[in-house]
Amino acid sequence: MLSKKRLLPLLLALVFALLSCPGITLAGADPSDWAAREVGLAKQAGLVTAGVTSDYTADVTREQFCELVIVLYEAMTGKAAPQYANVFSDTENPAVAKANGLEIVFGVSATEFAPHRNISREELCVMLVRCIDKAAPDADVKTYNSNVFADIDVISDWALPFVQYAFDIGIIQGVGENKIDPKGTATCEQAIILAYRIHDRFGGAKPDNSGGGQQTEVTELPSSAAVGDVIRLGGIDWRVLEVTGGRALLLSDQVLEERRYHGSMSIITWELCSLREYLNGEFFEKTFSAAEKERIAGTTVHNGDNPWFVTYGGNSTVDRVFILDAAEVVRYFGDSGQLGNASFESYVSTIEDEFNSARIATGSGGFGLVWWLRSPGLRNELAATVRIDGVIDLSGVQVRASAGVRPAMWFNLQPGMPDPPDYSTPLQDKLPASVAAGDILSLSGVKWRVLEVTGGRALLISEYVLEMLKYSANSENAAWEQCDLRQYLNGAFYDRVFSDFVKSRIVGTLVSNDDNQWYDTPGGGNTTDKVFLLSIEEVVRYFGDSGQLANQQGMAQSISDVFSANRIATDASGQYPRHWWLRSPGEEAGRAACVNTYGNIIISGESITWGSETYLEGNGVRPAFWIELQP
Repeated sequence: MLSKKRLLPLLLALVFALLSCPGITLAGADPSDWAAREVGLAKQAGLVTAGVTSDYTADVTREQFCELVIVLYEAMTGKAAPQYANVFSDTENPAVAKANGLEIVFGVSATEFAPHRNISREELCVMLVRCIDKAAPDADVKTYNSNVFADIDVISDWALPFVQYAFDIGIIQGVGENKIDPKGTATCEQAIILAYRIHDRFGGAKPDNSGGGQQTEVTELPSSAAVGDVIRLGGIDWRVLEVTGGRALLLSDQVLEERRYHGSMSIITWELCSLREYLNGEFFEKTFSAAEKERIAGTTVHNGDNPWFVTYGGNSTVDRVFILDAAEVVRYFGDSGQLGNASFESYVSTIEDEFNSARIATGSGGFGLVWWLRSPGLRNELAATVRIDGVIDLSGVQVRASAGVRPAMWFNLQPGMPDPPDYSTPLQDKLPASVAAGDILSLSGVKWRVLEVTGGRALLISEYVLEMLKYSANSENAAWEQCDLRQYLNGAFYDRVFSDFVKSRIVGTLVSNDDNQWYDTPGGGNTTDKVFLLSIEEVVRYFGDSGQLANQQGMAQSISDVFSANRIATDASGQYPRHWWLRSPGEEAGRAACVNTYGNIIISGESITWGSETYLEGNGVRPAFWIELQP
């Protein structure tokens, strides 16, 4: 048996022999293909430390990340980080002492740091945002959106504000299905890239890449083009994706800027989003010369449903400038067949294939960015994206998050082609020639189920739970007549969601607010509403009556019967059942009846102050209204 003294030299010799052999490299010795470009840029910027280069694909430790974040701090401030005394017994690394002294990171106890423990994604967000706060004092890290994550309850309370800010400015992205994976780890190459992006964003003046205000009169516009060509218009390079009928489909060669899909967290489609308004308004007007504008064609843009989650895509629009949808990205960048073969059994939400690299898009700094698609995501408050590694995320990102914008447009290669239609007027909703109970209608970006047809009118209810809201923020406004939800549905919701066509057909309806049959709780005065919630009696009438409502059994507080399955409502994904409010009072003032996730009618009700659009808890909203079928 070999002694330890003899074994060690043999092992070292073997390692050196392996390293010297052609074609043999250690795992992680080079960054992954998707990360190579940005890692190279980080090296050029002096942001890479020795500790994170030995294995780029290994999980980064707390100590390694401290070294990285101090280099980032010094690069952003242009000065050396202050020296601080080391207070930890398990490390003597000066970078740890500096990061601790700057209050960028803290120990796991007063005397221990756990230097070799892998850093979690939420810890990484905290350290990076604290670094931004220290090194870029003009950055307002306390202002952020209350983003809705599917795993928000897993994020530590102390980390949540940092994760929210990091997500808002694009430091960290979701992992799919609207999840952040806060307890997951990050690799060394991911840590390097995040540091580089922060340096690029906050470390100096960022060039204006939007083209806004950079109009240049072009004396000679292209008259021919081939797929793959690059055409320069408005000071921007555009890649030709298709040529047909004397027109070329152009896509910006790079991500031009980062913007929100929509300004607020809303149920939204491409037709109504603020990004569409910006691209066809301010961007179009400021970017292109008069001659270029005349050649940019107004184009009918078909806004299909999400091909996997069947989330409604909304009405077709006529746009001069738009963004690609998921089907178009697959068509023009490569089709592996995955888009047409979703596998919900395995909860697939992304397309990751041999065309990933073709879909990677960079910004002005040469680093990869997430970029928006116009397709809806898992729900209508999410929009699909292409991730930094070129993977198509069909579950989507929240519409009020910031992501990259790659505008697209059809360009007339010859002058004098027919004038484009008026792109400022969206196409109207339409009603079918005939409607019957049970039909599903798509109106104003929402799917509606027909409950009844009578006298030339139809009663509709949203097929899915649209939002998670409180019945009322104040327990004193307990009856439907005074509640906040009624005001919202007949005010902001009505104004924002419905097209002018649908508004012209919605009928103001006398709504009867009966007392609770089992508890005699007063229902309040009758109301006249354009939009309302169903009552207990209406749910029984339209979803099935087992006789239990009229014959309360003992001390029962709910109706559970053979029709419960009919009453189950999910969010727009069709996967996640939600409670949903009824307008009827519950067992006492301050409670309102509802239907639970099993489809049971809770006659006793829930507290009217229960619910939150931020954390997706509480009860959902299924609006209902009567609509004229003929003008």
